[in-house]
Amino acid sequence: MHRYRGSAADHIRARSGCCPGACVRNNLYIYAFDYQGTTLALPYQPQLIGTDLSGLQDPFGVNYTRIEIFLAEQGGGFIYYHYPNPARNMTVEPKMSFVAPVDETWWLGAGVDLHDVHQTITPDELAAFVQNASSYAAAVGEQAALAEFQKKDGQFSQGDVYIYAYDYNGTLQAHPYQADLVGTNRSNWTDVRGLPFVRVSEYTASNGGGFIAYLYPAPEGGVIDEKALDTYEPKIGYVYPVGETWWIGSGIYFSDLAPGGSAMPEVVSEMIELVEDAALLGREQGTVAAFAEISNRSGMFVDAEGHYIYAYDYNGTLLAHPYLPEKIGTTLIDRPDPFGMETIRALAETARSGGSYVVFVWPSPEEGNREELKIGYVLPVDDTWWVGSGVYLSEITGVDASLHSPLAQKG
Repeated sequence: MHRYRGSAADHIRARSGCCPGACVRNNLYIYAFDYQGTTLALPYQPQLIGTDLSGLQDPFGVNYTRIEIFLAEQGGGFIYYHYPNPARNMTVEPKMSFVAPVDETWWLGAGVDLHDVHQTITPDELAAFVQNASSYAAAVGEQAALAEFQKKDGQFSQGDVYIYAYDYNGTLQAHPYQADLVGTNRSNWTDVRGLPFVRVSEYTASNGGGFIAYLYPAPEGGVIDEKALDTYEPKIGYVYPVGETWWIGSGIYFSDLAPGGSAMPEVVSEMIELVEDAALLGREQGTVAAFAEISNRSGMFVDAEGHYIYAYDYNGTLLAHPYLPEKIGTTLIDRPDPFGMETIRALAETARSGGSYVVFVWPSPEEGNREELKIGYVLPVDDTWWVGSGVYLSEITGVDASLHSPLAQKG
């Protein structure tokens, strides 16, 4: 769950640059209402001051003022809706706002028009999008919310970014691109490399929500084809509870994190380069030199951020590792993670098939060896061994993504 330093009102003030007499900056402005929906301040529509706007709806039927009142009563939060953009002749466009209470009688809000800023999306914006959808569901009820989440052209479906919903039994409740699977139990569904996506997501949502990572196909022609194994791409996701019986989530591809979709997170690019360099060294200098360099904590394959290379054969025997010298020579192919995924087997099979990404659960030294999702990348060196590395999810999101509660072993 997102946490902000200082009060929610401080957060709005910092984001908007608002201080007495200066609560408007271009099309970014503060607005104020009481808890009955009466307009107290609205810089670009002063004629509405004193009027009751509690019944207003955007073109998608979102009663945004009532949802904002609900959020303010809960201490503040984000909302996603459609509203006239003063910078574009009051054209109705997508908007994300943050609202916060001032006292027991009135509240403040400020927002950004997504037409202006949404060339990319950040993990924080993704989390806000999902949290807002949860607040929306709490305000309008489960049935109405699921119906909205199911729409391809609804307010919570923005191309590759959309809301899906599950109950805590693993049954899909809503998905705008997989209507045929709604109502089916997907508890045991895994991504292309074997990550039990639904179980990991459900666990995270049931513990208050948070970021996840996985591999998934992008929508093509209005559908998602999970059988097209060569179309899976890495995604950063965020899941969040809705009441006690169901949860929701959304995700962004790495390409959505970079302007123009031309790159991936820098930490991932550097990790891939490290793997490529290690594979090249292995091919050019042979196993003796490569294993010695990979196992050297001060060597070229341990970078300043602590990323490192490991080497295995295709039977899962560890050949070189800078931090696990005592495990070298042992076979780890059958080692399951807390959700039952055999991580080393998945990595070895991916390398054997030519190499690519694998998302898996692994202890994080930076978080007291608590389990955390890790985005790995592997490449074959030759037909006998392979190399890999990885980055933890928290390195991309910037927040603790470890799985805090004890995890029961699952088969």
